[in-house]
Amino acid sequence: MTIFKPSQTAINESLSQEIALIKSKNNNSKKGETTLAQQLLILHYLDFINQIHTSTVKKSFLLEKLLNRSKGNIKTDITYINGKKSKIKSRENLELVEDILRKSGLNEIADIVQVDLNKIKEK
Repeated sequence: MTIFKPSQTAINESLSQEIALIKSKNNNSKKGETTLAQQLLILHYLDFINQIHTSTVKKSFLLEKLLNRSKGNIKTDITYINGKKSKIKSRENLELVEDILRKSGLNEIADIVQVDLNKIKEK
């Protein structure tokens, strides 16, 4: 009985291929994910948050459960989402939200995001 013993080069090449495959899978899964800020912005522009007629604390609780996130962060973000210095309305977040809305066929809402994006670019 002959036992096959691969060369070190073959082992290294195989490991490199496995690592590349794992990295590729990780990058692909992250590409489809959105941050809490981006999720809240999508809900904000869809006017979902304003349609919840209850206190900010209770809205935060609902969104915490819906988005599987921390209530403290959600409460802070939705409190200041329309403020002039809103931390979640960054250029990167707004560009992604606009893209998602356009790809979803919600061009009128995406146009509103574009207006906010232009305000940031002008500064």
